[in-house]
Amino acid sequence: MERPEKERLLHWMGIGCLALSVLVLFMIGPLWERLGVWSMVLWVALGGAGMLLLQKGPPPDVPD
Repeated sequence: MERPEKERLLHWMGIGCLALSVLVLFMIGPLWERLGVWSMVLWVALGGAGMLLLQKGPPPDVPD
């Protein structure tokens, strides 16, 4: 059975947020110099949003 497009979109948005979170983590040094503690807030927010979106939308090709 084909998954609705909304669930696929939520899944890929979650993966995108987690990818951005990893990029922020790699660049945490320069970001810390510019943003201070807000760089950690950004990292946690992106990771949390990514996990939330992944839990709302199941992976597109996983059978029930």
